[in-house]
Amino acid sequence: MSAQPIAPQFDNDDEAQLLATIDRWLERDVRPVVKEFDHADRWPADLVEQMKEFGLFGATVSPEYGGLGLPATTYAKIVMRISSVWMAITGIFNSHLMLAMAIEKFGSPSRRSPGCRNSPPARSAAASPSPSPTPAPTCRAFA
Repeated sequence: MSAQPIAPQFDNDDEAQLLATIDRWLERDVRPVVKEFDHADRWPADLVEQMKEFGLFGATVSPEYGGLGLPATTYAKIVMRISSVWMAITGIFNSHLMLAMAIEKFGSPSRRSPGCRNSPPARSAAASPSPSPTPAPTCRAFA
């Protein structure tokens, strides 16, 4: 008996559509503010919200945990495109994905649970403060 994929197959058309969306966003919303934000060392809050909406914070996270489950090649293309316009903002979602990957691979089942409010969900930034100052009881331990 073979395992069934969790998410539908991500094909070349899906990738092309996603990359075209990223390209339009870069030209419309990112490129015009790069110099201003970079020189002022200003946090790009609106861009971070847009990256959340695109699912970039869960790009490589398994759909089982609320992510997009993108192939590494597609993710690499996204990062290359974004960093060609403003490299600094790739660090925002890349650092989140590193934490999410560690939790997905090595965290306890309760820590990986989509209901764990201190786990980095696919659509949030890991650096964002938790709405609760104390973790949920099932989320206190990493493993």
